[in-house]
Parts: sequence; C-alpha cells; structure tokens
Amino acid sequence: MAFQREWSETASEDLKEIITYIALDDPEAPSNLSGRIIHRIEIASEFPLSNRVVPEKNDEFVRETI
Repeated sequence: MAFQREWSETASEDLKEIITYIALDDPEAPSNLSGRIIHRIEIASEFPLSNRVVPEKNDEFVRETI
C-alpha cells in the first residue's frame, strides 16, 4: 500500500525553479530530470523505509534520497 504524497508549496516552487534554471542550458534536460524526480518520489511512497533517515532531523518519518 502506497503512502499519500503531499507536495508543499515550497517544494513545488523549488522544483519549478530548478527545471527553469536547467532549461537555460539545455531545453530538453528538464523533462528528463523532472520525470526522474517524480519517479523517485513515487518509489518512496511505495517503499517509505527504503531511503535513509535525514541525520540532522533524527526522525524516522523524515527521509531523503540522493
């Protein structure tokens, strides 16, 4: 069972800014990158314990992927 994903307004804006910035160098690159990021988020919702706990947070529910 997948967990529900929630995008904060900050996260959505950050992704848009990253994609816009990358498009300045290579207009085709953002599509690939955004797809990869969204795919990783989908995987994390299916397997929430598969990523590491963020050391600074020391909270089992706050995880990151690199």
